[in-house]
Amino acid sequence: MSKSGIEWPVGITIGTIMVIGASLWTIVIALDNPVRMDNSFSNKYYNVDKNINKYILEQIEFSKHYSIELKSSRLKESDTLMFKLTSNGSSSLKDIKMKATLTRPDTAQHDIKLESTSDSEGNILLNIPKLNYEGRWNIFTSITTDKLKGYYNLKADTRSKEEYSKPIHIPI
Repeated sequence: MSKSGIEWPVGITIGTIMVIGASLWTIVIALDNPVRMDNSFSNKYYNVDKNINKYILEQIEFSKHYSIELKSSRLKESDTLMFKLTSNGSSSLKDIKMKATLTRPDTAQHDIKLESTSDSEGNILLNIPKLNYEGRWNIFTSITTDKLKGYYNLKADTRSKEEYSKPIHIPI
């Protein structure tokens, strides 16, 4: 046992320096990995948070009248994705508009707004441009008819030979 009395001040000083160092390290890591906006409903996250019940009710109503199916097998560069929208009754398939965003799951820096075309039979085509990165991608779509709005989201991987993963359904 040392009786110099310097152990406690040295220990407290080392502990304080370690806490300050850990805080600075956390700040540096946070600046290197900033939070990105999520646009899964074609909207900013705070609007989605505020209006999530509205989006869920829109999806429920849309699902009562329409069903949508992906006809393409996998995501490839410079390709076209084909969706088939079918009416579950007497709902019209005219004036269908689809807004879509192709995005990476970990960042919104590489978001690509996709152009869509549709016909009166419910076929919707999305043109996929050349992708700058291989790997995982999310496809967030919002489908608008004359009165209804629905959402259809997919996860895809350009490295995989498998089909798309199952659609991401809105939790109800």
